[in-house]
Amino acid sequence: MENNAIDENSGHVHQFYFVKVWPTVPDSVSQIQKEEKVIKTMNQDISVITDKIAKDTLEHQHLDSVLYKDYTHRERRHNEKILMDFNMALDELNLRNVKVENG
Repeated sequence: MENNAIDENSGHVHQFYFVKVWPTVPDSVSQIQKEEKVIKTMNQDISVITDKIAKDTLEHQHLDSVLYKDYTHRERRHNEKILMDFNMALDELNLRNVKVENG
């Protein structure tokens, strides 16, 4: 590297070099290509799994909403039954009260 590559006053780089390192072992190029294929396959698998997770998540959210609606509907019916029983009990008490007053 040249001594004038970095201007010490300004701190700016005036020139630089690209260096590409070639493998020293002849089989390493084919090994790198094999590993790149493995990485590509893994990336495809990750994509498929991610899509499946997204689909399952949407289905889960849909089922949650359906179950929640069913639960709230059953809860509302139960509460309406309790209210109806309560009103019937009040009516019966009022009827007894009227009978006692009328003698």
